Amino acid sequence: MVRLIRVWLEGYKSLKDSPNPLLQARGERLEKEVIEASPVLFPAKLLGPSRKARAEARRLSREIRLEMGGLSLGQRLAGWATLLLVSWTWLTSKLRLFQQPALLRIEHRIPPAHRRWKHKSTVMRLQGGLHARPLRVLAEDLARNARDLIAFVFPGSFGDSEEYSTSAATQPLAMEQDD
Repeated sequence: MVRLIRVWLEGYKSLKDSPNPLLQARGERLEKEVIEASPVLFPAKLLGPSRKARAEARRLSREIRLEMGGLSLGQRLAGWATLLLVSWTWLTSKLRLFQQPALLRIEHRIPPAHRRWKHKSTVMRLQGGLHARPLRVLAEDLARNARDLIAFVFPGSFGDSEEYSTSAATQPLAMEQDD
């Protein structure tokens, strides 16, 4: 996002004083884009992936202030809210809470002539939709997340098993018997 905002800012600077009204309008649109995207710079300045990235976000933020003026109260509040949301996302990711359920690869008896690879695994379909019993899958995911949270708080209480139950999501398919 920092690089994108930088491109928009450079575009704004080069187009804002253009004699062509179409290019001037494009510059005004880029100005609006930069201002609307500037709250993203708050977490980038504090939590960027490297010292260099954080310094670049700070330089860009300073340049925007010099070029376009300070941020309004609403934009500053949006920046702090963005920082809170980024922190929440990081925390839930680390604790594996409220994450997307894992996709299940369901493999069924595939005749050797129909296999894509020599080894046994062949993906027939990915689970999804109502046939996957979503409420039961959700209950299993919530139970797994609760167990993981307890294991995080009290290490060793549940072990480090990465096994996922497939009882809720798998349904037997009617398959022809191979001879």
